[in-house]
Amino acid sequence: MLLENLAAAGVREVWVWGWCGSLREELSPGTILVPEKALSAEGTSAYYLPGTCTLFPEPELVAEWKKLLSQVPIKIFSGTVVSTDAPYREDESFWRRFRDQALAVDMECSALFAAARKLRVKLAAALLVTDRLSPEGHERLPSSVRREIFEALLPAFRRIMQEGPGTARAPKTT
Repeated sequence: MLLENLAAAGVREVWVWGWCGSLREELSPGTILVPEKALSAEGTSAYYLPGTCTLFPEPELVAEWKKLLSQVPIKIFSGTVVSTDAPYREDESFWRRFRDQALAVDMECSALFAAARKLRVKLAAALLVTDRLSPEGHERLPSSVRREIFEALLPAFRRIMQEGPGTARAPKTT
């Protein structure tokens, strides 16, 4: 709904910051994923792009996210995310179905990528890995660590908001 309103107001570029759950051992809680592709396991994407199950962000913004995040002392991954609209329903069956196809699971990337394409809005996302799904259960990132990561990224986020795209540089430190 927010993306629809932004597009109607004339916004043509959207940077999304969200979170996801890892489906792989190497993508541990506290790392960041920049999705280069999203698989739709949700219902919204089909309303924007019927018959499309694989969706893509704006490559230019993906590159800007990677550039921005490469300057921060947090491990960054890029790859595929699978989006679902059923929170906390990822079980061992879900994990087995998608672990070879995607690095992580979230709730909005595929729908946002579909809507952005239909609305002619450039959009890309970066997702903090807040937990990891495995047959043994969930490994969760403490909220205090989430807060520390966000605070470390805040100067860079402010720069983008103030200076616009193409400014994905490390914040100056003194």
